[in-house]
Amino acid sequence: MRRHDEEITDLSEILKVFKKCDVIRLGLCAENKPYIVPLHFGLENSGDNIAIYLHCASVGKKLDLARQNDNVCFEADTLFETVEMEEACQWYAVFDSIYGEGKISFIEDATEKEKALDSIMEHYNFPGKPTYSDESIATVCCLKIDVSFISGKRKLGSAVGI
Repeated sequence: MRRHDEEITDLSEILKVFKKCDVIRLGLCAENKPYIVPLHFGLENSGDNIAIYLHCASVGKKLDLARQNDNVCFEADTLFETVEMEEACQWYAVFDSIYGEGKISFIEDATEKEKALDSIMEHYNFPGKPTYSDESIATVCCLKIDVSFISGKRKLGSAVGI
């Protein structure tokens, strides 16, 4: 990271930021063409191990690309505010962001799918324990990213310009 003064290095702080994010952008690649898609997500961490859970329909381009190449990247951010200055080149945004890389895999086991869906529902503050029909579990596609690299960036309001 070029701006080390804006880097978030503490994993617990990175996870706090991640938990405030509403959407994750998943980056995939096939035949040297990038593809990015926004998704809802859930997060699980145990020590230094982080897993991100995603769900989607059981067909589509992102799934085709994940089958071709399991290397993925992701980004999530929270935009707190745009700071307007007198000169256009001095405008900036106050934000937190997360970037990471990992391997994506398909979850086939019904119990693991439920765990993934529970994680997603927890992230979005579902009250209580969600329930799922057998049909929903059978038809939904759940994915897991085992994170191999993660970093964070924080742009505070005290800086002037970008």
